[in-house]
Amino acid sequence: MDREVLRELSQIGSNVNQLARAVNVAARGGQRLEVEAAAVEALRVEVVRLTAAVTAAATSSRTSSGTASSAGDGR
Repeated sequence: MDREVLRELSQIGSNVNQLARAVNVAARGGQRLEVEAAAVEALRVEVVRLTAAVTAAATSSRTSSGTASSAGDGR
C-alpha cells in the first residue's frame, strides 16, 4: 500500500482522536466544546477521500499480485 496514503490516514486518525479526547474532557468538566462545522466537514471529506484511496490501493494490490479470488477458482 502507498506509504503516503498510510501516513495521511495515520495523521487523520491522530487528529480525530485528539478531537474526541478534547470533547470528552470538556464534557466531563461540564463544559461544551464548540467545534466549527466547516472543520468537521473538511475532516469528513478527507476521511472519505482516504478511505477510497486505501480501498483502491488494496484492490489494486490484490489484483496485481494475483491474490484476488474469482468465482471459478474454488475459493
